[in-house]
Amino acid sequence: KQLPVKVSWKGQIDPDWEMVRAVTQPGFVTVRGPEALVDALTFMPTRTFELELDESGMQQRLVPLSVDSSLEADPAQVTARLFFKPKSNTLWVKVPIAVKSPDRVKVVLPEPEVRLHLDLPVTLLKNENWREAIKVQVTVRRELQPGTHELVPEVTLPKWTQLLKTNPDKIQVTVTK
Repeated sequence: KQLPVKVSWKGQIDPDWEMVRAVTQPGFVTVRGPEALVDALTFMPTRTFELELDESGMQQRLVPLSVDSSLEADPAQVTARLFFKPKSNTLWVKVPIAVKSPDRVKVVLPEPEVRLHLDLPVTLLKNENWREAIKVQVTVRRELQPGTHELVPEVTLPKWTQLLKTNPDKIQVTVTK
């Protein structure tokens, strides 16, 4: 009988983190043995292992299956992958715009800040200087002619942070040479 594999683990997850999913490779195993025992099974668990979570958000290990002695599973072990991510909060943040431009090119920004709608990990928000890790820059290339232009900002975010929206989504710049 082909059965899906279910990961069995124990341990504490940091309260600021959550499990996203657990998968195995292969995802199914073949189980043989007495018909009554095999028919009663709906999945095949792995042996329980201790969780060792780090900042990568993923744990991978080779684990044997938890098989009754009267049954046989093929394969007898699988690769388990557990995926975690930090819990997050969504909020709007005002960020100053940095300008990168060639020498002797003057750039004027009518609006010195941009608003970013972000999904931020709660672990980051516990750091009082978390805003310093968010950077917004517009790059003015040398070939850009004098006048007013709209440029797409380059946004640099800390790990585990997602950009949901930029307001405005293009930055107006005036170039004079």
